[in-house]
Amino acid sequence: MAVIDVESGGNPFAVSPKGAMGLMQLMPPTGRQQGADDLFDPAQNLLAGARLLDALLATFGDVSLALAAYNAGEGAVRKFGGGIPPYAETRRYVERVMGRVGFYQR
Repeated sequence: MAVIDVESGGNPFAVSPKGAMGLMQLMPPTGRQQGADDLFDPAQNLLAGARLLDALLATFGDVSLALAAYNAGEGAVRKFGGGIPPYAETRRYVERVMGRVGFYQR
């Protein structure tokens, strides 16, 4: 839920200025890689986003790094030595999602 809150505010028809779509704001090629044909279908979008996050968590072994890679791409995390890239948008994104995680854990 935390990623959905930050990415789309729960709007299954959200489209970002960069073309990311649906609840988890997946780019169409990424959605297809994760098995989603219709990113506006909440079930497909959620499953594809969960698969992607699971893969990123397995790759980086850390929730914050997985979130940074979800936002900025795996290459950006690797480029900066396996740390959160120094991009303001990515740092804010990780902070916002982790803040929502804390909210839901209460």
